[in-house]
Amino acid sequence: MERAFAAFLLCAAACSSTSPSVCASGRVCPSGSICVDEANVCAAPDQVDACRGLDDGQVCLFDGLPGQCLRAACIPDACGDGRKSPSEDCDPNAALEDTCESLGFNPGQLACSARCTLITTGCDGKCGDGVVNQSEPCDDSAPEVACAFGSATCTADCRADVRECVRVGWSPSQAGTEDLVAVSVVTRSLAFALSSDQVLRFDGVRWTVLPPPPDELAPLVAVAARSEADVWVASSTGLVGHFDGTRWDLTLGANVGQARAIAISDRGLVIAGTTGSALLSDRQWRQLVLPGTDVAGAGAGVYLASTSGVHRLGPAGWETLGGGSFERVGASDDGTVVAARGLEDGRVRVGWLDDGLWRQQELRLGSAPGTRATGLGVNVWQRGALVVSDRGVFHLGEQGWLEIAETVSVNAVAGSGPGFTLGVGANGRVWTYDGLSVVSHAFEALLSDDIYSGFEGLHARTRRDVVFSRVGDDGTRYRRRVDGQWKQSDLAAELGRHLVVWAREATYAAVSERRDASALTFFDDQGFEAPISLASCCATRAVGTRRGQLFLFGPDGARSQAADWRQVSPVSFAGGCAFDNGDAMLFGDDGNVLFRQGVAESVPLPLGELISDVECWSDGTVTAVGPLSATANMFRLVDGAWQPEQGPNAGSLRTLAASGPDDVFAASLGKESNAATALWHRDDNQWSQVLLPEGALVRDVEVGASPHDVFVSAETLAGALPYLIIEITRVRPWSANALPRR
Repeated sequence: MERAFAAFLLCAAACSSTSPSVCASGRVCPSGSICVDEANVCAAPDQVDACRGLDDGQVCLFDGLPGQCLRAACIPDACGDGRKSPSEDCDPNAALEDTCESLGFNPGQLACSARCTLITTGCDGKCGDGVVNQSEPCDDSAPEVACAFGSATCTADCRADVRECVRVGWSPSQAGTEDLVAVSVVTRSLAFALSSDQVLRFDGVRWTVLPPPPDELAPLVAVAARSEADVWVASSTGLVGHFDGTRWDLTLGANVGQARAIAISDRGLVIAGTTGSALLSDRQWRQLVLPGTDVAGAGAGVYLASTSGVHRLGPAGWETLGGGSFERVGASDDGTVVAARGLEDGRVRVGWLDDGLWRQQELRLGSAPGTRATGLGVNVWQRGALVVSDRGVFHLGEQGWLEIAETVSVNAVAGSGPGFTLGVGANGRVWTYDGLSVVSHAFEALLSDDIYSGFEGLHARTRRDVVFSRVGDDGTRYRRRVDGQWKQSDLAAELGRHLVVWAREATYAAVSERRDASALTFFDDQGFEAPISLASCCATRAVGTRRGQLFLFGPDGARSQAADWRQVSPVSFAGGCAFDNGDAMLFGDDGNVLFRQGVAESVPLPLGELISDVECWSDGTVTAVGPLSATANMFRLVDGAWQPEQGPNAGSLRTLAASGPDDVFAASLGKESNAATALWHRDDNQWSQVLLPEGALVRDVEVGASPHDVFVSAETLAGALPYLIIEITRVRPWSANALPRR
């Protein structure tokens, strides 16, 4: 510093001669002053004295004004001089050193005023200011997320925490206005979607646009991500870009023709195109030759769908898992692989790996001649999958392939497991599908009518075919949901009631209790058959078997279809169940009877307790529920003797429904004698409570033709829509020993 100052003094002596001096910038300094080219000023000797002993950049004081030492001269601060001095927040003629984010604000445009102060009004507010700004899903208050059950909360950094929010079924949202062509899901709170020139990020609630990728990447066609700082995109030309959370980097394109899809695995990035495929590892492309329509990565596994089959990447290249032409493929870390292709007439071909064997099946939702299933996507998890098309949503589980939801129009689909699937489509339309676990939601709220006194019967085969009956002062009516539309009809224009039971495929039976007799009427989509008159009163309930056999019962005993509706028992019955082979178990206050091949056998009460409901199993045993005794509220009838069975810790039980002994629903009694306030589910001997809408009183529970579909009729204590049909969406992963077979 001393040498520099000495040199400056020598210069000062020369420059402060009696003649003016010309600075490097061309500025002419008068005699006695010094050129300071960095500041484009002429400094007086007193300014040099003010910086004696100070380094360049340190604060100094000259003529009572603060300044900064520059070339050993004190240069007073001046707003607009192109330098940010320590006394200034910024300078309008200098580049900003700060950003909205570095100052604790949300992203936006930071500016500098003419007074050298920062202008933060262009920033999108600040987390914690109590305002939900555009880039925030929430701020202090809970985010606006529609939860069927549970709730979403706001984190300290103004992010939406949706881990406790249960959202069921397809939920629409918007991500801009451009057509979305691809999507990648990391978790239900992190996903990325593409338009032709934009990359959008989803935080579980809102969509935001990432910094624009390089122009060379347009048009974008594929995206794959593992985290916020590991996002890959591909252009149609095969050029690949990577976003590290801050900026984009370009990677030389692979020679695959027109790119169609990319995927990330532990082995690297794989890309598929019209003329080939390639693997990017350590920034080097390895050509894999075989063209493909889609790729999937899971752990170390890499899979390719093509017009010649589905293939797995081995040490020497692609190895064929199964033949057939496929458009989409998905995989999970455990080796589950599922592929799909849309076919003509609305069919969808699916293929999947089952214990090392490649299996195929064609799925159909009705018929649409001359049209092809489109909008295809696959979400695969451990031993399970969803396949989405414009014709329906199908789930692969232990029951095989089942339709589980009405479809939506999407261009691409991805997911993070059984709880979350996301589809993107035209005009920025986004659909999320939640709830592939034991949850419930009201899929239809039925308008209340003064003539109705409540539900009398509920029966359902599938979500598209649900029937329930109600009775009023002017007669009995039923409502049937066919392909999403509720239809209503009168059954009997007189006092009485009827119950609807599933008797045969797509055929129902209604039992009407009249003043002096009972009547039985079969009906289907085409209407009612002529009623069958029963000689005496009063059959009030019925149970049906899968073979189409019916047992009618009530105060005057039981009648059997197999016995031409003759009385088969004089005991007064209140309920019952039927076996697949045509046998039945009926119960009542006066006794319990087991009908085997038309022969009535008396059955004792379970430990002296009355029965509220029963279920018959294919192995010939029966489960019964009822009031809580000293030992149990659930019993199993085995070889003519009742044994206590593990029930929920819920007091007395009223209603029972099940698809099998290890998949049971039971409703526990509330304060009202004819309604239950809690619903319980047993899965592999584990009981858990199923949440219902607040204030709901369970009237009936029904398992459909597929064990996936469970329906509950309920009545609420308050509200404008007191009567509800609640659908419980249930999808369980495959068990290790119960893989689906074709």
